[in-house]
This record gives sequence, structure tokens and C-alpha cells, in this order.
Amino acid sequence: GVLRAEVGAQAGASAAVRRRGVTKVRGALGRDTAAMLREFVLEERERSLADARRDPFVLNDRFSSVQTPRAASGAGVTRWDMRLPLDPPVCQALRELLSGGE
Repeated sequence: GVLRAEVGAQAGASAAVRRRGVTKVRGALGRDTAAMLREFVLEERERSLADARRDPFVLNDRFSSVQTPRAASGAGVTRWDMRLPLDPPVCQALRELLSGGE
């Protein structure tokens, strides 16, 4: 039943992370939290890139090396591992993820 499906989904997500290093977990965050976090991340990325243009050493403080920054050979960079500050939007999303949305 439901428990078997849930265990199967968790095993599938685990296998995907082992294989690709990342996976999508549908419904992990509520829509409002996801939208708020997305907006924060995009703003933080722009701020960090602007700071790095002024001081290139900032780049290493804000971004980690990415194993696969492009979706395909010759494609543009579409992936960044950005270190997010533990500001309220990040903390709220973490609380929601870790509590199962409760």
C-alpha cells in the first residue's frame, strides 16, 4: 500500500543521488516556501556575482566547485553550488524539509 510506495520512492531517490549526485523530491516544500526560497536564491546569486566582479576572491567564499556545471557538452553553465547564508528564507525551508512539512 502507501507505506510500500513511500519506501519505494525513498529508495528511488537514494539511488538517483548515488548515480547523479542530485534528485528531485516532489512536494518536499510547500509552494509558498519553494517560491520564497527560489526568489531568495536568485537574488543571492546575483548579489554574490556582483560582489565577485568587484572582488574575485569572493567567488571562492560563495561558490563551490561543481562536478558537472553544464547539462551537455557545449551547453551554457546552468549549475552552481552556492553557499547560502542561513537567512530566514533558508532556515524556514530547512525547518519545513526536516519536519516533513509539519
